[in-house]
Amino acid sequence: MSLSLAELRVVAQEVAREIEGGVVRGLAVPEPDIAVLTVEAAGSLVRVLFSIRKGETRMHLTRMDLRNPRDTAPAFLGPARRELLGTTVERVSAWRDDRVVTFELAPRRLLLFEGTGHHPNLFVLWPDRRIICMLRPSLSHRRDLRPGTRYIPPLPHPVRSDAIRFLGAFGSVSEEIERHYMSRQSR
Repeated sequence: MSLSLAELRVVAQEVAREIEGGVVRGLAVPEPDIAVLTVEAAGSLVRVLFSIRKGETRMHLTRMDLRNPRDTAPAFLGPARRELLGTTVERVSAWRDDRVVTFELAPRRLLLFEGTGHHPNLFVLWPDRRIICMLRPSLSHRRDLRPGTRYIPPLPHPVRSDAIRFLGAFGSVSEEIERHYMSRQSR
């Protein structure tokens, strides 16, 4: 099950606390629909996982081991690494009315996680919101989301659930989310 709007907002705040002011040191795509951003912040490496799997769309801090990642999206990784490595994370913010999170990076780049709808994705954008690259080619019939075009936000839809399922006694929301999806994979 994908993260709700409320869950994504809480996770975006958690991620912001950990990585704002940090420098992007790595990007990997260890599985076709999973990307992991590595940021050096406060002297340590922090990883943010993005899943664009339908039904498992999520973003959270992760402890995933990336010592020998197999890069499964070379068309995305080349341009994304060229644009993102060495940038500074200035701000992480969740959109108020949709499951979209924007990472503002200096000098003048945007990483945008779209965890909504039938076509979740991860985009690298210019400041004018033109698409540089995306993790997976868009299958949308309503929005033209190709490199070089301007990013068009998802169509508005009513919020079905604003529940937060991952608040628990074991740790942060990110830890709870990661524990949940790891246990699903092991089954």
